[in-house]
Amino acid sequence: MQAEDETDEPVSIKALIGQLSEDTRSFAKAEVAWFRAEAGERAHYAVPGLVAIGTAITLVLAAIIALIIGIMMLLSAMFNPVIAIISVFAGCLALAFIAIKFGTARLRGAFSQREKR
Repeated sequence: MQAEDETDEPVSIKALIGQLSEDTRSFAKAEVAWFRAEAGERAHYAVPGLVAIGTAITLVLAAIIALIIGIMMLLSAMFNPVIAIISVFAGCLALAFIAIKFGTARLRGAFSQREKR
């Protein structure tokens, strides 16, 4: 506690405000350094998880494509291949349309007032 100098004279308000300003600046720098270290550690920990999720999404998309091709091959064995291609294409478009309508309705509802949902 240095409220007084060695000569027992009170410290001026200007000096106290200067010390407070310096302490605040030091505290802010320390907090920013801590936040950066914490964020870096969390990012380092999260990257393998994000890579795993990205790989899983890629595999799911590949499986969906394989399913679509399998359905097309199955239908082309029963019908004309052109009809099979058109049927699978139309079915995929219909599912995409339904998903888009559902998604846009939910997004519109999310941004509207609670009573209007």
